[in-house]
Amino acid sequence: MQRLEDELGTTLFLRNTREVALSAAGQRFLPHARHVLESLAVGIKEIRDNEREREERVVLAALPTVTAHLLPNIIRRFHLRWPKIHVRIVECNASALLEKIRDSSVDFGFTFQTGRETDLAFDAVITDPYCLIAPAGHVLGTKDAVQWHELKPFPTITAGGGSGNMLLLKDALQTVDWISDTIYEIDRLTTSLGLVEAGLGISVVPQSYIPEGAERRIVVRPLTEPVVSRTLGFFRRRNEQLTEAARHFLTTARSRA
Repeated sequence: MQRLEDELGTTLFLRNTREVALSAAGQRFLPHARHVLESLAVGIKEIRDNEREREERVVLAALPTVTAHLLPNIIRRFHLRWPKIHVRIVECNASALLEKIRDSSVDFGFTFQTGRETDLAFDAVITDPYCLIAPAGHVLGTKDAVQWHELKPFPTITAGGGSGNMLLLKDALQTVDWISDTIYEIDRLTTSLGLVEAGLGISVVPQSYIPEGAERRIVVRPLTEPVVSRTLGFFRRRNEQLTEAARHFLTTARSRA
């Protein structure tokens, strides 16, 4: 209090050996002090409530394809062990997902690594190889595995050049001439499943995209020379401590196998 009086250049309290009372300046200052203390108490409560809420929820961003095919099993196992923790999934494309991590809109994001995300930490979960899908009865279906250059003669359904999958394939296959003239360009590779099933061309998709039972309707073959895979996992902000709920979720995801 002495420091405050020195700062103000006046006496706030009248002191003697028997009592302490507010001075005239102290009386004028009292409502302001009360307001500051009340605001401080409100701020402390908001921070504590927010931290408590954060400990009871997990917010993650994910690609729609990952949400559909890979996350459900992770979330099911997480819910069995921590049923009271609320999980919110924000579905978005790869670039928006990374921005949501960087601006702290989400705890982390589930997507694949391209090597360009050097500012973020990454926890790998699964290796997801790319494979060929072709219409039923396609000539490439006679092979147990297909080399990339063998795709060249056939009309191909691809995602646009800005697609994260296409950027990864472009980097990995710089010396391989594999893609023919594109007859259908789509935003998401999952759309290619229906187009291939309709006999409109072949496509390349991650193995995780292929729904159970698809091989009864289309040709699915591994691609080799080289084998190209993407690494799926969770991106998070570096040097930032996760909430206990988020740590539990990551532990569950890592034990997926």
